[in-house]
Amino acid sequence: MSAASATSAPVIEAVFFDLGKVLVHFDWTRSLAEISRRSPHTPAQALHIINSDGVHREYEHGRITCEAFFQTQAERLQYQGTPDELRRLWCDIFTPLHGHIALAQQLARTHIVGIISNTNAAHIEFLEPIYPLFQIFEPRRRIYSHHVNAMKPDREIYDIAIATAGTRPERTLFIDDLEPNVAGARAIGWHAIHLRPDTDLAAELERFGLGPFERAESGAAHEAAEGAAK
Repeated sequence: MSAASATSAPVIEAVFFDLGKVLVHFDWTRSLAEISRRSPHTPAQALHIINSDGVHREYEHGRITCEAFFQTQAERLQYQGTPDELRRLWCDIFTPLHGHIALAQQLARTHIVGIISNTNAAHIEFLEPIYPLFQIFEPRRRIYSHHVNAMKPDREIYDIAIATAGTRPERTLFIDDLEPNVAGARAIGWHAIHLRPDTDLAAELERFGLGPFERAESGAAHEAAEGAAK
């Protein structure tokens, strides 16, 4: 991890968060079980079908509509329900990570904050109206792959994000749970934190000269364990 030392912390002006596994936990177990009950496939087979032919990636790139995506997936899964029902199951996977959200809220008092997420229209249309966390971030700094037609770890999506912040790479920090996305940010001069299940995010942020932070009572490790159990 390229965290700064205590004696040479960089000047950070903007902090961008990934969404999934950083601000919200997601777990496909329940939805895949329900899909399996209404198709001839096991949950594992259903997941493989969803991810196997590039349609999911095209959807997250914003290249196909919600209607086309769910109709295609219903047909491929041989799902014995409507595409709208499949869309509901597709979205019923999230729980908020309150400790990390609290850190973002504290950072927003003194720094530019944003989101960079490989995501899709159905998830964002589901999440934004019901989760207050999105109010922390200005709409123009919520960088969603399907909106900008670019995905991590490609450089384009990071360049779009930093343009909204009006800062420089060496003054920008990115937090993501996936190593390739962290590496993509570092490759163009950003600082980055690879968020693992046991990472104390507040401590990592403080190593970059941010904070100090009020810790959520539950703690990041407890929250990650709680999410993993769902």
